[in-house]
Amino acid sequence: MVVAAPETYHLVKAEAPHPLVAAALDQALFERCGIERPVPIHFLPKPRWSGCCAALEDTREGELELGDHFLNPGLDENERLDRLTLVYLHEFAHRLTPGHWHTAAFFAVNALLLVRTGDEHRRPGHGYLLRLDLYDLGEWDDVSHCTRGEALDWALKHAQELAETKMSAEGAAVEILTRYEKWKAWKAAEPARVAKARAKREADAQLIGELRSARWRWAAVGWLAGVVTILMPRFL
Repeated sequence: MVVAAPETYHLVKAEAPHPLVAAALDQALFERCGIERPVPIHFLPKPRWSGCCAALEDTREGELELGDHFLNPGLDENERLDRLTLVYLHEFAHRLTPGHWHTAAFFAVNALLLVRTGDEHRRPGHGYLLRLDLYDLGEWDDVSHCTRGEALDWALKHAQELAETKMSAEGAAVEILTRYEKWKAWKAAEPARVAKARAKREADAQLIGELRSARWRWAAVGWLAGVVTILMPRFL
């Protein structure tokens, strides 16, 4: 049996961005998000809304891989615009948080980008931030002694705080990663803090008990001294 060599496909750089890309990922979006260094997109034949952020060493220019399903003209254009924006920013957040999958740090960076999109200009009532879900926080337990709710609160707090600054997206991501490592260390030390606080409470309780006991002893001594003082003259 003769086996033919496998077919091969080679990516070719487009002379101009696809119209959908030009509409969704325009200069105005990057300025609102504070993105100073947008990364290229490689569209690959995948029949679904999907994206991938490969390790930087496995790329040529740090490019992101997206399914060419986004470019299907038979699908609703608004839906394609929204999904392309969401997936690009999701994968770009991965590029800014290497070594993190869906940790609270990644979630915070992704949320920051979505807050900054100011997406109400496109489809009022369809906030991009509301499209985040717990899948994007799948590794919340990367932080010791932490609940999912704590991780979510931490991520949203820092995303909102930094989204309102003039920091670039890249700079804000560095700041979030720095804060995340400090938070991880602080949470890791939580059992020691709890044990120390418990020991202090127990020591305080013991001291209070001893002081109360001493107070009654001294009160008894004082009472006896008073009795002796009153009765002593009668026996002299």
